[in-house]
Amino acid sequence: MKRFFTMFCAVVCTISLLSLSGCGSTDYASLPDSYNKETDYPYLSCSAGGNMFSVAQTEQGIYFVGGGFLYFLDAQTKKAAVVCNRPDCRHDQETDPELLAQCSGYLGSNVLPFVQLYEGALYTVTIDTEEMDPMHPLSSFERMVLTKISTDGVNREQICPIRVGKSLTNNLFIHRGYVYYDMYKVDSKVELYRVPLDKPDTEPELFFSKIGYSIDVFAYGSHVYVGLLLPPEDDVFCGELYDCSLVTGETVLIGEDIVVDGFWKDQLLVRSDAYNIVDYSKVSYQLLNRKTCECTPFLSLSAPQKDFGIGSDLDEQYFYERTIPLYGTQAYEQAQQQAQEKYGTPEALNDYYPSTITVRDQDQNALQTIDTSFLSNGFAFAPGFGEYGLIWDLKYATEQACFIYLLDKNNSFSITPVLSYGA
Repeated sequence: MKRFFTMFCAVVCTISLLSLSGCGSTDYASLPDSYNKETDYPYLSCSAGGNMFSVAQTEQGIYFVGGGFLYFLDAQTKKAAVVCNRPDCRHDQETDPELLAQCSGYLGSNVLPFVQLYEGALYTVTIDTEEMDPMHPLSSFERMVLTKISTDGVNREQICPIRVGKSLTNNLFIHRGYVYYDMYKVDSKVELYRVPLDKPDTEPELFFSKIGYSIDVFAYGSHVYVGLLLPPEDDVFCGELYDCSLVTGETVLIGEDIVVDGFWKDQLLVRSDAYNIVDYSKVSYQLLNRKTCECTPFLSLSAPQKDFGIGSDLDEQYFYERTIPLYGTQAYEQAQQQAQEKYGTPEALNDYYPSTITVRDQDQNALQTIDTSFLSNGFAFAPGFGEYGLIWDLKYATEQACFIYLLDKNNSFSITPVLSYGA
């Protein structure tokens, strides 16, 4: 695999050297209000509910971040390798900190699993390792830096700090000339900032700010859509949807009591009613027309039992319906006891959580149901453009390791492991 990646680097090297110069002359305002692959946020290449597991897809394969390293997964061999062209480097097998720092694919410990292909270059997060005041040490969250890397991993340039303080950002992406990231305040305020890539020293602009529980941010065309989840009242989460126009600069409330889950055929996929935190077993989806803001019915789902919940993911062709059990106190204790007997710890229930994914086509017909009980209850799925998706999974109680799986849509939606690393 190392030999393959060296050859791959040779092919893309010339392109990579040019790509770091960027496209500063791009007139983003002249772009159409539709998805533009070169300049727009790749909305299918990240997990739902915040995009903190994202991938960068090319015709040759998929880039992703795992265990502090940048990897490339070859589409033909289905093998993953660290993006480093140094023949003497041990990459993710290195234990010497000084030698580890010399690996061109090493990003730093505790980095976010974020990478995006934008205008011919990779963007990811590294940890600033410059000398700091030992009396006032900073956490890795306080030292995050947006970094531009050539696709062969040779050239690297720090762009700007991601200033989230001690909090964790759940939304981080690049769209039409800006990097966007959110921050959570102690006063229950959620804020979205942005920085222009051609002027990275500019003070971050406060783009959106509201009192709320959390936000999910989706950029598409000349708009940034912010789904604001409000604190629950009477066991119900209520959502508000805001449209932030990149052309007029206006922010407009376009939906209440809805939660946005992504895009389907140029329209917003929303849950049409408030999300009850007691009964997740029934979910109704609607499509919200981005121009008229009118909703039309799309899909209604019901779990096999009331004590089951439903989630969703989607790509250009398929709708992925997740079904998981929601244990009551007694049932949860029984399931933990079974996990104790099988794996030696009751916490293993979270590592191997009974669940399925049902794949539906554009006509909502169920094509296949996949048993995903080998995954944890918090796995992240990036459906991706084209024939492959990636799954990130953390098994902390049993194996203390993270696993990356490849979902092959052209092979009966098979799920195969491609990488594992220590948590």
